[in-house]
Amino acid sequence: MQPNNKRAKTLSITARIVFTLATALGIYRLANPDTRASGILVILVGAIGISLTYLPTITRKIWQTTIPTSTIIILYTFIFLALVPGEILHFYYNVWWWDFVLHIFSGFGISYITYQILQAIFPKSHTNNRQVITLTIITLLTSLGTAVIWEATEFTIDSAFATNMQKFIPPQFLPNDTGSVQTITATDQELSNYYRQPSGYRYALIDTMQDHVIFLVGTLIWLTTRTIAHTQTIIPKSPPKKPKPSSHPQKHKSSPAPAS
Repeated sequence: MQPNNKRAKTLSITARIVFTLATALGIYRLANPDTRASGILVILVGAIGISLTYLPTITRKIWQTTIPTSTIIILYTFIFLALVPGEILHFYYNVWWWDFVLHIFSGFGISYITYQILQAIFPKSHTNNRQVITLTIITLLTSLGTAVIWEATEFTIDSAFATNMQKFIPPQFLPNDTGSVQTITATDQELSNYYRQPSGYRYALIDTMQDHVIFLVGTLIWLTTRTIAHTQTIIPKSPPKKPKPSSHPQKHKSSPAPAS
C-alpha cells in the first residue's frame, strides 16, 4: 500500500469512529423529547460524515486515483466542526459567529475539495486551457448546488421532525437551545407581537438568504485564490514559429567598380 493510501485509510477509520460515536449520541438523545430535535440533527450530520469517509476508497476503486491527504483532512475537519462543536455542543446557538464561519468554510472547502477530486480523476486537465475552465465551472456549480440542496434538506427536516434548522423560531423562545419547535416557551401574545415586526416575519428569510450569500462569498474566495495561485496552469498560446534560415547562404551581389 502506498504511503498516501495508508494515511488516507488511517484518517478515514479515525473519522468514521468519531462520527459513529457522535451518531450514537444522537440516537440516545431521541429518547428525551427536549433533546429529540438535536438528536435528529446530530444523526443527520453524523450519517453524512460516515458516508464521506468512504469517498477515498470509492475514488480509488472506480477511478484508480488517490485524493490528496490535505483534501481529506479539510473534509473531515469541516464535518467534525459542524457535528461536535456545532450540533452536540450547540455552538450554532450559543456562539453567534459559528454559523457565519462554517458557511464561509463550507463554500471555500466544498469548492476546494471538488476541484481537487476532479483534478485527481482527470490528472492531465491542468495542461489544457479548456479543461481547466470546464473543471472550474463544474466546481462552482457543485458548490452552489450543494448550498441549495442543504437548504432544501433543512426545510424537509424541519417539516418532518419539527426541528428549527431554518431558524424560523428565534432561539430566545426555545428552552436550553434544544432546537425543537415543540418546546416553545413564549406565549401566543409574545409570538404574535414578535412576528408583527419586520425583524420577526423576515427572521427565517434573512437566515436562509444570509446562509446563501455567505456560502457564495466562501466560494468566490476559493475562486479568487485559485486564480491567483494557479495562473501558470493556463497554458499560453504557442508563439508563431520563426522561419528557419536557409541552408544555402545567399550570394551577395558585388558592388560595381567605381568609374575611373
